[in-house]
Amino acid sequence: MTVEIKVPAMGESVTEATISKWFKKEGDAVKRDEPLLELETDKVTVEVPSPTDGAIESISAQAGATVQVGALLGAIAEGKAGSAPAAAPKAEAPKPAAPAPAPAAPKADAQKSESLGDALGQAHFGRIRRGSVFRCRHRQGRAASPRATC
Repeated sequence: MTVEIKVPAMGESVTEATISKWFKKEGDAVKRDEPLLELETDKVTVEVPSPTDGAIESISAQAGATVQVGALLGAIAEGKAGSAPAAAPKAEAPKPAAPAPAPAAPKADAQKSESLGDALGQAHFGRIRRGSVFRCRHRQGRAASPRATC
């Protein structure tokens, strides 16, 4: 079944629009509510969404053309697959082994020549902060830096 793409009503004082650009070409696959083209008026710029899933069957008005409200812009062959390649299945992203340390944390830890592994229990939103390192040192009975505020 063919579904028509028409210029939508944009307000009572707007009677015509100019097609600024098409986002799709003939034969491209589209999904419902996917932007097809952009219309410009003297008051507003509007993206025209796809009314249904399918493939662009025809384009009646090219970019740069001035069209009236309700005019035919093109047609979509409902349910047909277009020339767009099918989406490849997404591979799972590898999970990080440990939270990334904040910039000050490695410096503070390097001063004590100890690994950040002890501060992992203090991770704040997946980040090891400078204060986490100092709290960890304090619990272990080591002297903290005089600049530590925690």
